[in-house]
Amino acid sequence: MQIKGPKEVLVSMRTDQQYRETKMLLLHKLTGIDFLTLAYSEDTKNIRDWFTGSFRYKSASEILSRYMNGKVLSCSRNTEANDNFHVFFFGGDVDVIKYLTFVAKPSYMFVQEAGVHFCSFILKKEKNSTNALVKTLSKEKLSSMSDHYALMLPYIKVNCDFAKQFTLVYHDWDVLQCRFGKVGKGFPTPDCDVFSKKYIELLEILRRHV
Repeated sequence: MQIKGPKEVLVSMRTDQQYRETKMLLLHKLTGIDFLTLAYSEDTKNIRDWFTGSFRYKSASEILSRYMNGKVLSCSRNTEANDNFHVFFFGGDVDVIKYLTFVAKPSYMFVQEAGVHFCSFILKKEKNSTNALVKTLSKEKLSSMSDHYALMLPYIKVNCDFAKQFTLVYHDWDVLQCRFGKVGKGFPTPDCDVFSKKYIELLEILRRHV
């Protein structure tokens, strides 16, 4: 839906600079007209509040396949439990969405590489079952249940089996922090075995003044 407007304007795009500038000016004008139309329109009943914070996958099986094979996953953090991360998929209706939940275990299989923390992410399952726990909610409640959006990036090393270890890069560029057995978010942490104690203390002082 988002590419439809630019696609109509940029059809048969040429590499000539003047042609490109003309098309970009046209795009800006059309976007401005759309904003004015929306602002002064009396009919707001059909305006849909599209959720754009996290990607929606086609199915639960697609999410599980990516999780098992060490592929990147788009997720959101639960507002009430900051170690719970939801990955969404199509719910079968335009007004609802389904999701799986992964729990970060900061003290389990923890690895620090170049200042980035990785740990085990465990799939939540149904009680007394091996099936993944699938929940459904209306799209209107998505914003209230999520406070941060992130990418789950897998920890993969050559000639090593993937062990379901991930890190997180949040939408505000903070990263996963595993401190004292708890999940947090913040700046990447310098490796103690790479930098001297004095240099790490200096970095911490600089960080406080940023």
